[in-house]
Amino acid sequence: MSNCYGDWLKEQRLAAGMTQQELADAAVMTRSHIAHIEAGRRIPSKEDARRLDRALGTGNVLSSFLPEDDSAVADYFEAAWQLEQQATMIREFGLSYVPGILQTERYARAVLNADFPPRGEEECDRLVVTRLERSKILTDPVTPVVWALLDEAVLHRPIGSAGVMAEQLMHVVGLGESGRVRAHLLPRSAGAHPLMQSMLTLMWFEDQPPVAYSEGLSIGKVHDSPAVVERLRSAYDLAMSDALPLTESLALIRATAKEYGLMTDPTIRDAATLNGWRKSSYSGSEGGSCVEVADGYASRVPVRDSKVPHGPALVIPTAGWSSFVTAVKAGAFHV
Repeated sequence: MSNCYGDWLKEQRLAAGMTQQELADAAVMTRSHIAHIEAGRRIPSKEDARRLDRALGTGNVLSSFLPEDDSAVADYFEAAWQLEQQATMIREFGLSYVPGILQTERYARAVLNADFPPRGEEECDRLVVTRLERSKILTDPVTPVVWALLDEAVLHRPIGSAGVMAEQLMHVVGLGESGRVRAHLLPRSAGAHPLMQSMLTLMWFEDQPPVAYSEGLSIGKVHDSPAVVERLRSAYDLAMSDALPLTESLALIRATAKEYGLMTDPTIRDAATLNGWRKSSYSGSEGGSCVEVADGYASRVPVRDSKVPHGPALVIPTAGWSSFVTAVKAGAFHV
């Protein structure tokens, strides 16, 4: 939004000889909320604007000339979105897909297009823009501190094309390797865990108590009861205790992204760019050329000719390679 509103509010506050904290106390708001409004990052609610008018003696100016908010979020997420922008620490849990603030544009669009009947292009564009705006909180190198706990299922649920998945997962890896986000995977081997029922966001603030946000199908709720927030934080901590360490998590996410990358092109131009090559157990034993396969790719098997290590590699689905090996063992290709 234009910052005329925030600039005018700041002018009136300074003219009244008030600090942000003094205005916050008089208007029954938080200092950080006042700071966000003055900086143009927030639009106050109608009731907040009325209290600001009363605190500053500005009649009904602030409540009558509220800027229009063209952001597109679900009604049930509105309160959580406002809090998200003010948080100093955020802990996310992704159950089925990557949390919103970590999404790439193409991944976000694919998530939003999963609904039926489908959204119109204009509506989808507005939702994508808002989701990307949310992610701008990560442009600050320090605040908010962000932890992301992802169920391993997030990696294996293809949303959009293989290329979209590869890009999204490498985006998470990049955030993790840069130190901006702590990204951890909750492996499938962990079995049942306390966060199985929904996604969860925990948020801490500079000058207000922590809150939690949980979301299900077309419903979301901000929890501000201290007892509920503590219970949800404990559930998050318990799940995190079963997660893979940061380095292992990023390695697995990167490996999965690489697999999705292989799906986008059945032929690798330079096989030497892949790791883990070994002689196939079913190669010839005459001491000459042989077929080599690359290990470490769960759903694809790269295959190359050992005589041409920098030549092309054929990428075969695991099931297809297994069928081929079975046929070789049965003597189907003997001549």
